[in-house]
Amino acid sequence: MIEKDFESVVELRKKRKMTQRDLARVTGLNIRTISRFENGETISATSEKKIYIALGYDFLQDTDLYLEKVKRSFDKQASGYNEYTLLTDNKYLSRILNIGYPFKDKRVLDLGCGTGLLSLSLADKAKDIVALDISNGMINSLKAKIKKREIKNINAIKGDIHNTEFPDNFFDTIVCVLSFHHFHDISRVMQILKRILKPFGEIIVVDIYSSSNEGDQILQNTCEKIRDFSHNKFFTLKELKELLKDFDFGGFEVEKFEVKRNYKDWIKMANFEDSDKILFNLLKGLALNGISMGSDLRLEENTVKFTQNMVTIKAINFKNF
Repeated sequence: MIEKDFESVVELRKKRKMTQRDLARVTGLNIRTISRFENGETISATSEKKIYIALGYDFLQDTDLYLEKVKRSFDKQASGYNEYTLLTDNKYLSRILNIGYPFKDKRVLDLGCGTGLLSLSLADKAKDIVALDISNGMINSLKAKIKKREIKNINAIKGDIHNTEFPDNFFDTIVCVLSFHHFHDISRVMQILKRILKPFGEIIVVDIYSSSNEGDQILQNTCEKIRDFSHNKFFTLKELKELLKDFDFGGFEVEKFEVKRNYKDWIKMANFEDSDKILFNLLKGLALNGISMGSDLRLEENTVKFTQNMVTIKAINFKNF
């Protein structure tokens, strides 16, 4: 935990004229846990999240604090990240490899690389790979794999794309898998990607996209935020395309696909503990009332299931000379 965490909580609690007992009652935590957190001691991420939600604290307004939250979230997820079906299933990896083919003689940035499942798949196909992730846990896992396999062309770097110092026109290809919805300042990220990508270089974005219905968007993003506090926003497919167009990317190749989810595996990916079944019961209630959230939300075999809409977009960097 960083110092600003508990200082902000104390300030917000007092501003809302709440006692520690009030906050404990709202969050379902005991007063001792609240007191420990306000005194700068580390508590579980789940308990910390309950406090933030109860106080309505928007740490997205504080970039440094937000990035620290993202790092901690993915440090927690690192141990089980290799089990993530979307990245381990060859058919999903093949989509990325095929749409970016050929990678030969290219310097590739794997942005938000996680434990390096994509980078490792590219190792025998690309000239050089820079694997960038904000999480120490993710990068350390990748470095261990690189060492074990004696791979020479992957440079695993712990870092934040919001503050990168890569040279101009440095990469031939940038691949970003399941990271766009985590970026705090997407305009700044796009400016940086534009700068470090060579003229006519390509960007490949793979991400979940939200429903175009505003109500569904709110529900999708709220539930995702409860599960994983590093989540920022799912874009609609239209928003993703317009975002790339705004920064003079074009020549789009777009491939949509679906990923089936069940509740247990979905929360496991984020290492989220739903011991009180708060999120489960919320989704169950929505499903029983026929609210699909634009993702075919349903109750089957006494568990919640849904479908996430995914897209792979490749675009060319048309730079002004």
